[in-house]
Amino acid sequence: MSGDTKEEPPPLEPAMLLEAKEFLRGVPGNGASVYDHLTKVLVRLIAERPSDANALFEEVSASVREATIAEAARVPTDAQLVRASYTRFCSGQD
Repeated sequence: MSGDTKEEPPPLEPAMLLEAKEFLRGVPGNGASVYDHLTKVLVRLIAERPSDANALFEEVSASVREATIAEAARVPTDAQLVRASYTRFCSGQD
């Protein structure tokens, strides 16, 4: 085999595909799964249809990641909601 050709990986069995999808859907500490991130990136590339989507993939990915982080910062956490409710309750504003 020459150095210019890459060997294709074997096809995945349906059970392996489900396992891979669940792995990608796992949510790390930052609240965004790889699956959701890739979905947003692909939707944006399809909607915008840039002439060289492959060259812009990382740029679009970074932009989507920044938007996701900014959105998460605007949404209050459960702890923040509980603290605000407790403060209102203790001050008699409820």
